[in-house]
Amino acid sequence: MNIFLSILSAVFLVCSFPNFNFYFLVWVGLVPFFILLDAKSPKAAFLWGWLTGFLFFLGTHYWLIHVTLPGMILVNIYLGIYFGLFGLGYALLQKLPLKHKLWVLPSLWAALELTRDRLFTGFGWACLGHSQYQILPLIQIADITGVFGVSFLVVMVNVLLKDMLEKKKVGDVPTYLGVIAVMICVLMYGMTQVQYLNDTKGEFMRVAVVQPNVPQSRKWEPESWEPTQKKILALTEQALQQKPDLIIWPETSFPGYTWQSPDRYEEIKDFVARHGVPLLLGTVTMRDGKYYNSAILLQSNGQEGARYDKMHLVPFGEFLPLRPLLGWIGRFAPIGDDFSRGERLTVFPPGFSTLVCFEDTVAPIVRQLAKQDPGFLVNITNDGWFKDTNEPFLHLQGAVFQAVANRRTIVRAANTGVSSFIDPRGQVAIFKNKAGKSVMSEGFLIGQVRSQRQRSFYTNFGDVFAYLCFFAAGLALIKRKIWL
Repeated sequence: MNIFLSILSAVFLVCSFPNFNFYFLVWVGLVPFFILLDAKSPKAAFLWGWLTGFLFFLGTHYWLIHVTLPGMILVNIYLGIYFGLFGLGYALLQKLPLKHKLWVLPSLWAALELTRDRLFTGFGWACLGHSQYQILPLIQIADITGVFGVSFLVVMVNVLLKDMLEKKKVGDVPTYLGVIAVMICVLMYGMTQVQYLNDTKGEFMRVAVVQPNVPQSRKWEPESWEPTQKKILALTEQALQQKPDLIIWPETSFPGYTWQSPDRYEEIKDFVARHGVPLLLGTVTMRDGKYYNSAILLQSNGQEGARYDKMHLVPFGEFLPLRPLLGWIGRFAPIGDDFSRGERLTVFPPGFSTLVCFEDTVAPIVRQLAKQDPGFLVNITNDGWFKDTNEPFLHLQGAVFQAVANRRTIVRAANTGVSSFIDPRGQVAIFKNKAGKSVMSEGFLIGQVRSQRQRSFYTNFGDVFAYLCFFAAGLALIKRKIWL
């Protein structure tokens, strides 16, 4: 029975995320997990929690297998620990009355999601709240709480449903009504914000993002660089027919290295100057013997303008932590020379900032950039490493919440999906080819981007809500014997 409940909960949660997208299942997905944890010792609750978490993350993060099988297994083993820690906390707090559980358990969950999002450079994908990214009225509270506020609500409802199922009748009516009131207030706030942002005026810029769909297996083959450049220039030529004010290419979209192929780099500069439309492109740059994952703006005259070097590097992908001790890991993962971190934030004229790769899901980086008051944000990414999986859509979910939290449009240019425009409400316009496919397809997408520089509560104060949850959960664990 225990293993059935563990698997059932993991399946419900996995199906709440892409590519299944049965987002409503997350509102009941923890109920079997809670039933499983009842009457368990702290040690048993931790182990069952870890197993449930491992199965959930295996179902949502399986795509890491396209980079490294051992790494995929180890990452999911690690991520399962957070479910295990929740199980441990649940076992210690399970005798609390419902009115306390309804805020203590969601606080514990939110605190653990925050920890997962920040510890060891962070890996906060597939928070429970991310599953609701398409429900605009619900996710507007992210401009106050971040994604953790939506996760809090999900856990709170699951706690309530589990209590109702357990008692098989209506129990503490005032407590139930309190939960309903909270949900109504959240939805009313969300509907008000959606309408307000829909009516907001601002300056517009016509932007084109190009999705070339270059296979990762060919991306660094010198013999493929020339045809790749012809392909992306041809797609850009088509996009220019719709008269955009700015063209955006994805991460490392320049085929090869600019210092090894100066003639091809000059060809791109001449192309930009001929059409008179600025181009933002991603490329590897090298200075003083160091490599950077960079975004460069070619101005309308074809000359290099501002540059941004990626600041939040991916461990075991763009650099190897403790390389003298962990160099052997290179036998199991494709890690070459380490990239170096960028040293400064950049606001590109005429007023946007760029995030590279997964940075559009890293809340501290997005907040820092939003505090520079750019009119909108740009994300250039690859995602081609993970082929036709759910990874590009998990990436998109995280970006949606950062757009809402900081009330900034995010324009996303991906090598192979999901290229998109996310407005400050979280409304997404996604590139699709003629067959309706977003991933492993090529083309371009044009959008009208509104500049907005108003700062949200979240931009100004960050994860105050999540840290309060951390404090509340800690206090509850300390004081639990008094409340029992």
